[in-house]
Parts: sequence; structure tokens; C-alpha cells
Amino acid sequence: MNKNRPAEVFISHVEEDGKVALEIKAALQQKGISAWCYEEDNDLGNRLDNVTKAISNCRVFLLLASDRVFESFEVHREIEAAYVSHKRIVPLRLNVTHADLEQRLPNSPVLIGTTVSLLIPPEGIAVIMPAVIRGLERLGVTIAPTPDDVREKSANNAIPVVDTRLLEWIFVPPGKFTIGSDLAAMKRLLDSFGMEYEDNLDKLVVPISQKFVPEFWITKHPITNEQYQQFVIEHPSSDESEHRPVPPYLARHPVVMVTWHEAFAFGAWMGCNLPTAEQWEKAARGDSDLRHYPWGDLFDAHKCACAEDECQGTSPVGSFPDGNSPYGLTDMTGNVMEWLRNRKDGDSAGAKGGAFDMTCKLYGLIHFTTWVELTYADSDHGFRIVSARDPKQLSARFNHSVSNQ
Repeated sequence: MNKNRPAEVFISHVEEDGKVALEIKAALQQKGISAWCYEEDNDLGNRLDNVTKAISNCRVFLLLASDRVFESFEVHREIEAAYVSHKRIVPLRLNVTHADLEQRLPNSPVLIGTTVSLLIPPEGIAVIMPAVIRGLERLGVTIAPTPDDVREKSANNAIPVVDTRLLEWIFVPPGKFTIGSDLAAMKRLLDSFGMEYEDNLDKLVVPISQKFVPEFWITKHPITNEQYQQFVIEHPSSDESEHRPVPPYLARHPVVMVTWHEAFAFGAWMGCNLPTAEQWEKAARGDSDLRHYPWGDLFDAHKCACAEDECQGTSPVGSFPDGNSPYGLTDMTGNVMEWLRNRKDGDSAGAKGGAFDMTCKLYGLIHFTTWVELTYADSDHGFRIVSARDPKQLSARFNHSVSNQ
């Protein structure tokens, strides 16, 4: 690593969190990423100048967010400097929620709306550093190869041996179903939440119509880290050209930080596709009613991974069986937003389902679609895939099981 070039990552924090900041800095440097935090500045008289210069030169502003940052004048000043300099701001949360950041930090729409927010769990930073590294790469941070990287790349020239993982499918029969939402029902729902109509109805009301959907198969769960990892290793055109091992405790969590193009490429690699909005909605709702959520009309925060239940990260797929859809699909509300095949204006695509850090009583409504840039990748976005033919005819890279609910 060239120590003379400006650091690409600025780490902002309060003094009490200095130890964690230095651990993050060391972890980044171990991966070849240049990072800066103010502890290394021994000239206190020039601290403000050096901080300002470091923020100006960095590519990404990494905010170590604990409950102490809300009262810190220095951190607020650094955030303002990053905002004025149009830096990408990536919050790493120590003991605060996503909602805390949105409510209590200045410029929170920019802070949260353009990037990721990751929780540092009690086990320490090692748990989230793979996701942090991937996020920084996507934001254009240069990663200089380290000796360990060179040795690892040489070792990986051999054909990797990867265990196949079970890919579970649900068969959805052909037929008509009702798509959309009812205006009166939405008003009653918003009343039950104590919400005003004016700010929400335009987003939540979708004209009701009958749609015929041919038969299809859809994965029971969102695609997991262990499943996506096999694609990363085997697929020569993947943007994730370097194999990054998945910690065992995250193997069955949904893969996140994938763009629409990467999710689409995974589906194509399998001879499959991303679901259309109609396919996704039928799989989530069934074909017998206009339910708001996969389990029924009443929102229940204990049936999904959501902000209402103060979830701090993704959950292993299938952790909330009481929230399954009539066809038996898991995680259709909460855990991760899921990419759709539908595109709009050439540069955005639909996503459905809500996520662990979202208000799922709204974002988790079956008929609600969010439109996101194709290049967007975040810690709460994943996907599942569909097939127009029996999955048992698909690639032998996975063991396939099919359920006819």
C-alpha cells in the first residue's frame, strides 16, 4: 500500500469509540484499503486542518455511529464537511438503530438514502467487514493487493471444490388472481396505523385488476450467501471476480449488496429469471383474496424481520414460518427487499417486500413496489428467482427440491 497517497476512507467517530475505529482501520488496511482516523494525528493544533484535508481527499466517509455521536460537535462538523464535499457516507452502527440515524443526525435523508447502514454486532467488527469491503468496492474505493491476496489468488487458480446446496422451489399453478389494492381498504389500514391519507395513498393505491399468470416455479427463500457464493466462484463474467469466503454463521442469510444486473446474471446462470411483479405478488398473496401481507390482512411484526420489531440485520431465511405465504414462500415481507424483473425508464427496476430495517407495515405490503436504480446495492436488498420449467431440469450445480403447495 502506498502510504504517500491520500487515504480513500475517512473514519469519523467520537473519542470514546477510538479503539473500535482503529480496529476498523487495521481491518481495512489488511485488505489493501487506505484509511484515516484522527488518532494518528499527534499535532492537536493542526487537527482541524488535517481532518478537513482528509475528508476532502477521501472517497468514502465511514461514520462510526454510537449514541455518543449525536452530541458530538466534532462529528457533526465532519458530517457537514463530507456532505458539502459530496462524499458517500457509510454509517456503521455500534448501539443505535437505523431510525435513530434518520431522526437525529443532520442531512439524514442524504446520509441514509444513498448508501448502507450496517450494525456492528456484539461479536465485533469481523462479522460485518466482508460486507463493508464489498460496499466500499462498489463505491469505487481502490483496493491495493496485499501479499496475502497474491498468495490467496495463486491458491485459487485451482478448480474450487464447493458443496452443492439445496435449492427449494415452490410450484405456482397457472390461473387468474387479483392484483392491486382497494382504496377503502387502504384508508382503513392507514387509520389503524394512525397515519394521514394525503402522504401515503398515492403510493399505496394500485388499481385492482385480474391477471392471468402461466405456471411457474419460484424459490421458497431468497437466494442465500452460500448459494450466491457458488455463482461468484464459477461464473466467469461475475463482477465478484475475487472469491470472498462467507462466514458460516451468514451462510443461510439472504445475499445482499447485489445490483439488479448481478441478480439477473445469477438467474441467467441458472437458466432462470427474476420474478415479474405479477409472479411475485401471486406467490406472496395466493389466488383467493386481496390480503395485505403474506399471512393475512393484519400486520404482525413478529411474523417478519422488520424495523417495527427492532431487527438489527438480516435473519437466516425461513426464520419466520408464521409469516409464510399461502403457497409456502418465506420472507416475502421483511428480511430483504427483492429485485423484480420489471424495469422503468431504462435505469431503474422494481423491488418488493420490505426489509429488516424498513417499516414493513407499509413497505411490506404485497402490492407495494419500490423503484430503485439498477446499479443500487445495499445491505437490505436481495432477490429470489423463478423458472418457467421444472427446476429438476435445471443446472446440477444445486440439489433441487420442488413442493406443490
